[in-house]
Amino acid sequence: TFNKNNILKTTISDFVYNCTKAVHSHVDIITQFKTAVDRLVQENAQLKEDKLQLLEEISCLKSAAIQSQNSIISLQDELLDCKDDQLISVQSTVTDAVKTTVQTE
Repeated sequence: TFNKNNILKTTISDFVYNCTKAVHSHVDIITQFKTAVDRLVQENAQLKEDKLQLLEEISCLKSAAIQSQNSIISLQDELLDCKDDQLISVQSTVTDAVKTTVQTE
């Protein structure tokens, strides 16, 4: 019986050891999984922050583009006004020249 008890103790001891080893292995896996999830959560938060910053930059660029377009339109209006003044001046000069020519003849 002493031998059987020793064999039984050894078997139980081995079983407990193997169970403990398995539990530690599972704990390691769970710890690694938690670490990976924590990292993903942190990376996701950083991505959200980066996205918000990019959206803000895009908004600023859109505003700048609109301001540039408004400046171009304003300059085009000024150019058209100058061209109108030029045409009126040329028309007046031609009219005066024709009148002078007609009067001299």
